[in-house]
Amino acid sequence: MSVILGHPYSYSFNAAIAATTVQALKEQGHTIHPNWWGQPPAIMKGWIDRVLREEVAYTFPKGDNGGGLPIGLLKAKAALVFNTSNTPEERERNVFGDPLERIWKDCIFAFCGVHVFERKMFRIIAASTPGIRAKWLEEVRETVRSLFPPESASR
Repeated sequence: MSVILGHPYSYSFNAAIAATTVQALKEQGHTIHPNWWGQPPAIMKGWIDRVLREEVAYTFPKGDNGGGLPIGLLKAKAALVFNTSNTPEERERNVFGDPLERIWKDCIFAFCGVHVFERKMFRIIAASTPGIRAKWLEEVRETVRSLFPPESASR
């Protein structure tokens, strides 16, 4: 399992989401990203560029001159992305077209062969209360548990 946190602040809600994710994965017996201006932040983009690269995460058919479909090489069973936002859902969908869904689902994970994908968006972070955040963290815990069952159950 890999949990990658790209938010720069260690006391951010994103850090709390990452910590809750790690805790839920460990509780399930597993051993162990954020949005920045409609795209992953630089730290996450850099990780993607260095790690999810050709001949590691994907390849192209031999003899292909760049026009063929990629062959995903990642062995991950599923991908789970948590995003936070201060943009209302309707504006995100109607004005921006939800670019993060497209980036993570189609341009990264499907391209690399991971077809079980779930994404949760928590908003409006700036106006959220501790009670709302606690509810969201419980949603994180339950989502992780449902997508990544205990190791003994997945064998």
